[in-house]
Amino acid sequence: MSIPKINTACVMASIQKAGQEPPSNFANEFLAELVAADQQPVVGLLMALTDQLCENETQAKHTVAVVGLVWKQIEATMEAEEMNKAWEI
Repeated sequence: MSIPKINTACVMASIQKAGQEPPSNFANEFLAELVAADQQPVVGLLMALTDQLCENETQAKHTVAVVGLVWKQIEATMEAEEMNKAWEI
């Protein structure tokens, strides 16, 4: 299965939702959701990437927030496609 193309409306909705709270809160919530969804390998990968690429905790949280934003856009797009198929739209 390939990653679906994310439409502009989904991007804007995700950015608006993410912008309602500080990036550090969004990053923490995203990491907690990954752990709750048994996605510890992804959490480990994110932590390793931020250790390598970020100079401080603020940069690390912003990086995780950006990854979380993209992740949520992909999830929303996939769910919409599944609903369209189920409803034969």
